[in-house]
Amino acid sequence: LFFLLLNSIVNASISPENLYITWGVFVISTSLSYLYSAQSVILTADQNVYLVKLITGLTRSLAYILQIFLMICGVSFWIVCAIELLSNVIQLILFNRLTLKKYPQLVKLDITDTINKENIISVKSKIKREIKYTFVHKIAGVVVFNTDYLIISVFLGITVITSFSSYMMLIQALGFLISAIASPLGAYIGAKLYSDNKEKVIRIISLYNSLFFMLGIFCAYMFYISSSTFVSLWMGKEIVLSQQLVLLLSVNCFVLIARISFDVAKVGLGYMSDIELPLLEAIINIIVSLVLVHYLGLNGIVIGTIVSNIIVVMILKPVFLYKNALKSDNAFIIHELIRTWFFISIFLLSIFFITRAKVIVSNEWLDFFIQVCMSSITPLLLLIMIYSVFDSNVRKFMFVMFKKKYREN
Repeated sequence: LFFLLLNSIVNASISPENLYITWGVFVISTSLSYLYSAQSVILTADQNVYLVKLITGLTRSLAYILQIFLMICGVSFWIVCAIELLSNVIQLILFNRLTLKKYPQLVKLDITDTINKENIISVKSKIKREIKYTFVHKIAGVVVFNTDYLIISVFLGITVITSFSSYMMLIQALGFLISAIASPLGAYIGAKLYSDNKEKVIRIISLYNSLFFMLGIFCAYMFYISSSTFVSLWMGKEIVLSQQLVLLLSVNCFVLIARISFDVAKVGLGYMSDIELPLLEAIINIIVSLVLVHYLGLNGIVIGTIVSNIIVVMILKPVFLYKNALKSDNAFIIHELIRTWFFISIFLLSIFFITRAKVIVSNEWLDFFIQVCMSSITPLLLLIMIYSVFDSNVRKFMFVMFKKKYREN
């Protein structure tokens, strides 16, 4: 149904070839990625997540390079999208071969020889339930991350998407890079949950919250002061958005990175039962964006995303995680929420007082990168100082790291 209505939803004069074929290739490519998910799960569970990242990282990097080259050559856009499809086919082949090579016993394994029928029924029931939960999470995630583009195309026109997507590309690149680095932490939490007590796991998750909130604050600040100049040098001044809108996008940048700690914890704990949260996030995002777009335009759409992020991702998600997955008491949950938001407030007040959040202005790439490096020193030192003084998690972590480094020397 969505495929048939695609031409009506996209408010632009695009040829059927570029519209329907591109959409079809995109859907098939996305579907293919699920065919090797079992292999990646097995490798990750066996502490071989580096192999997963090696395959996905290399194939995606080569695909991006080839896509950029084809776009420069001016080929049809559906051909550029087909490279993503080819990338997923290659990943499927590589994952299948690697899994068969490392775990040949899986081919000959008869599960009925090792598990009785009652356990088989129980395991199948649990797997089906978790698949349903994961499916709901994935669908809601697609809705949340693509709602803004759909509403913009319908109410503001396809041309606005160019400017908006230029900034979002930077945010998503940051999120993708940090998520790739953080993905092994989920397996670490799962191993600790199996070998250690619950209190130690809670302390580890609390430390992750502090570290990713730190990283999120830093990235959001640097995005605010540097993204417009980057986009101007990259695509031209006519693509640059207002600094007020960039500030709103910076909030979403912070949430995208800060939420990684909760997502990693959920994967490690195997907790996917909060299916109502992504649905609520999608509903809030759509309703608020549709209302505010008539009054605030693009700003209203971004505010809709911020509202859903703050309510669901930054408040309800940690509450559900601590309360249902870790069985923590209400006092600890409230303390954890206040603690994380307190540090954000302290940093914002301090950085505004010290630097006034001066936006970087430059006409050359070299000068721009020099200014970015220089401008990152003050907020980085300030963040380290604030968290090392007020946050016991970071303070203990830094002490352990310094002690370990001292012993090595």
